[in-house]
Amino acid sequence: MVSSGIRNQRALDGEDTRMRTATKTAAKIPADLGGRLRYLRQCAGLSAEQVGVEMGLTARVIGDWERNYREPRLFYLGRLTALYGVPISKLIDAEVIAR
Repeated sequence: MVSSGIRNQRALDGEDTRMRTATKTAAKIPADLGGRLRYLRQCAGLSAEQVGVEMGLTARVIGDWERNYREPRLFYLGRLTALYGVPISKLIDAEVIAR
């Protein structure tokens, strides 16, 4: 039989693990716009080609945005938020994604 002290310690250890995992997840969110675009696209389970087709652009343009070679115009940012199902604040600020 497991004593209550050991059981409580295991619960605390599990909580620490969850907190470390959440911290690691938040730390993986890129600070740059291109990185956030790639992160959100991958979270949505889409390829750059699929996003390009939906937006009437090429996969190369999407890749250029994600590598910070170009920046999407506001019109396209609005379409990306609709496609990824996130508010525009998630594209603008990496801190918001973690919440």
